[in-house]
Amino acid sequence: MRHVHLLIGTVALMFLGGNAFAQTPEDPAGTPPNSFDQQFAMKAAVAGMAEVKLSEIALQRGTDAIRPIAERMRADHAAANQRLMMLAPTKMISLPVDVPAEQQQVIDRLSKLSGQDFDRAYLETLMTSHDTSLQLFVDELKQGADLDLLAFAASTTPVIIQHYALLLDAPYLHAEH
Repeated sequence: MRHVHLLIGTVALMFLGGNAFAQTPEDPAGTPPNSFDQQFAMKAAVAGMAEVKLSEIALQRGTDAIRPIAERMRADHAAANQRLMMLAPTKMISLPVDVPAEQQQVIDRLSKLSGQDFDRAYLETLMTSHDTSLQLFVDELKQGADLDLLAFAASTTPVIIQHYALLLDAPYLHAEH
């Protein structure tokens, strides 16, 4: 629980330090978002797709200890992906339909593991990806201009923080290899 409070405090300081929402977001109807917002949407889509794929593999290759985490990750990321996919066409953003080669290599590597070896690699990968995602979403909250994408980031960031807290308490994450 201590980790959760530290994480939430860190995110709050990021907002305050970066003057979150200090700029006046612009969202004229029919105007595509700026390139920063578009990049956010595309990166968020890729991250979400990768999380779903990894979690589906975890349900097949991981131990019983990891399955509740994988189920939660799959459900939450699938829901966020769905919201983003519904939003993107209204913003004239074409989202990627699959993960790039770099993420696919990670997925392929993990799909060859099983049991506790898979669990450790899966959890380590999730920690890294959630670090990256949290920074991506905080940056959008600090610098984004599109109101709908800001709302998506604002509603999804607490879920990323919850995942982070879940991962900090996960089995095997801090165990010796």
